Amino acid sequence: MFEDLYSPKELELNNKLLNECLKEIIDFDLVRLYLSQGADPLGPVELEGWKAKEHIYDELVNDACDNEAKNLPEITRVFLEFGMDIAKPRVPYDGRDSINPLWSFSFITNENSLMALKLLLENGVSYEMVSEFWDHAIMDLVFVDRVNPNDPAHNEWITWTMKMIMLCASYPHILKVDKNLKELICYDINCYDVRLFENWNDYYYKFDDRLCPSNPEFHNCIIRIYYKETKEEVWKMGVSKYAKEYLKSIR
Repeated sequence: MFEDLYSPKELELNNKLLNECLKEIIDFDLVRLYLSQGADPLGPVELEGWKAKEHIYDELVNDACDNEAKNLPEITRVFLEFGMDIAKPRVPYDGRDSINPLWSFSFITNENSLMALKLLLENGVSYEMVSEFWDHAIMDLVFVDRVNPNDPAHNEWITWTMKMIMLCASYPHILKVDKNLKELICYDINCYDVRLFENWNDYYYKFDDRLCPSNPEFHNCIIRIYYKETKEEVWKMGVSKYAKEYLKSIR
């Protein structure tokens, strides 16, 4: 189906690029060489079967789950340096086998994934692609794993996920057009400058379970964000309709 999209030489370079980027210690001079010769970070390494719809950057995002995404920021920076536009792959995304790589960012929630996400946001990623990320992330927290914010491991996961979502919201070109994101973060009941959440390490998060004391679950908690320097609460939100209605009632 996609045989005409890549030459044998390009496919060879794509394989070299992926293999180098999967190494624990990456030679970024080699990565730059392959990219300069025509390797495509959004290209496949095979042109037959379902593998033809898998692209290098998404494979690297998924691989980052196993190493705390330690190389992902630099990989992303170099790919962008050589013109990667994740909105325009040669093999189009179909939501099944060929996936928008931002969807996969919900699997890697830590400092490194935030740094990589910030690079993509600064290079004009569309709100539709960002929406796929945060929708997937929230669905996992609410419906798939039903996380308990009082569990330390869950609490860390939720906190990093919310930092990533608030980072997305801090970019005006995203929030201006993503009405669902505005609703998710309860934008209308807060008066703090949402753009400041670009600096994610300036804040800490608490999860208030007063609405679900006998069975604490993320989706019914009140999420409270505090500015570290003053310990002042600067933002509050709730994911569930119940939590949102409670917040509106105490404005």
